[in-house]
Order: sequence, then structure tokens, then C-alpha cells
Amino acid sequence: MVSVGDDSTVRLWYADGTGQPLTLRGHDRLSVRVASFTPDGTRVVTAGSDGTVRLWRADGTGEPVILPRHDRPVYAASLSLDRTQLASIGGDRTLKLWRVFTSEHALIEAARASLPRQLTDAQRAKYHLPPR
Repeated sequence: MVSVGDDSTVRLWYADGTGQPLTLRGHDRLSVRVASFTPDGTRVVTAGSDGTVRLWRADGTGEPVILPRHDRPVYAASLSLDRTQLASIGGDRTLKLWRVFTSEHALIEAARASLPRQLTDAQRAKYHLPPR
């Protein structure tokens, strides 16, 4: 099991309640908001108030992969089933899509990716889209 807290840590617990939890440290401000295991259980994705998304080995070895920051806290992050892409959503109104195992990343702004072309200029301005 995985838990997060206001002390900027992530803890991995044995489901049977035995032993001490493994503590992952690295987020540098306030709280970690999100933590989840990858589908195969080998990695943990975390995101927090510091605007970062991190990909850790679930056994605690090595250093986490730290993705470039959102400008605001990150509210959700998840790794794809095939473990090749990670998506994060931040308070900066962006969705970032990362190709995590190629070190290549692509930024996709949520509004640009999902809003139809039929928006008015006022609606486009609201979502920081260029005018038509």
C-alpha cells in the first residue's frame, strides 16, 4: 500500500501489516498530493504541491525520475498501462504528457488538446488559446 502526507514523504507499506514502511523523500514543499503504483507494481508515481511529478522504483533503490515542474501544484498523475507515458494535471491549467522511458517529453496543454475549434474568441482567451 502507499500513503502520502503533509510532511512531503511517501510511505510504502506491506499489505500484511508487517515490518516498517519504506519512506520515499524528495518532494520539497508542503504535501505530496498523489501517489499510485504502476500497473505492474514496480514503480510509484508521486506528485505534489511543489509542482513536480516523480517516478520512483517501488523497492526504494536508485533516484527518482523528476519531471520538469508545473507552475502550480499537481493534482493528478498516472502512468499508462504499457509504462511508456505519464500524464500529469496541474493547477497551472496544463496537462503534461511525458514519454518516460525515452527521456523525451511532449507538453500538451489541456485546453488546446480538448477544446473544439468552435469556441468564441472570449472562450479562447479564457483558456489562453490564440484567437482564430
